[in-house]
Amino acid sequence: MQITKLIQNHSYSGLVIVLFFALIAVFVNNPNPDLEKRVTDLENRVTLLEKSITSNEIIDTPDTRPDSPEILKWQNRENWRQLRERMRENQVEELLGKPQRIDGGSSARWEYPMGGVVWFRNGRVHRWNEPY
Repeated sequence: MQITKLIQNHSYSGLVIVLFFALIAVFVNNPNPDLEKRVTDLENRVTLLEKSITSNEIIDTPDTRPDSPEILKWQNRENWRQLRERMRENQVEELLGKPQRIDGGSSARWEYPMGGVVWFRNGRVHRWNEPY
């Protein structure tokens, strides 16, 4: 009788350990795609900066060109602080410029560099996150 209980206890312990390691394997093998995209974007920016430093020239790309009005709009924190709930999409575009990516339809998500996001419901601002 005691041997049966001992075997059952060890079986349950073994099962818990196997499940624990299986969960770890799932999380390690399925990283966060948003995090991967941000890391890739940062790596690309660092590469461009390193090239410009070593060659003493300005690299003219949409992401790094300082005189681009579209880039400056989303980078200006004051523009983000003018956002208000229920603003229309055209008002947001006027404040922040065109987003890097748009997802959705009646519930849309506009993504800007460095984590800036604006969420819309039926074409009006619902909420937003300023870039970091």
